[in-house]
Amino acid sequence: MTTLEFLAAILGGGLINQLFTMLVNRRKNKLDQLAMIEKISADLRKELFDKYEERGKQITLLRRAIIKLTNLVDELLPRIKGLTFHETQKLKDCTLDTRLAGLAAEL
Repeated sequence: MTTLEFLAAILGGGLINQLFTMLVNRRKNKLDQLAMIEKISADLRKELFDKYEERGKQITLLRRAIIKLTNLVDELLPRIKGLTFHETQKLKDCTLDTRLAGLAAEL
């Protein structure tokens, strides 16, 4: 490009037009990237919330099962014949630990 052509391009708006187009395209690309990041972020938040909600339901079911089972063991323990004092105490301790773990799972 000769000096005369360069001056003609500047005066004709070609260079300014190209600079403006380049700046607009950069801005548009950044906005597109931000929109994509926002969508990914929203999708990730939804996925995490759904998993958290599902885990909460599973924990609730497990807690109920643990509490029912430990209550049943407590109810049946006095009826079990042939256990030594040590065995009975060990079973009571285990049942208590299990019940406490089930209750702590709620927190």
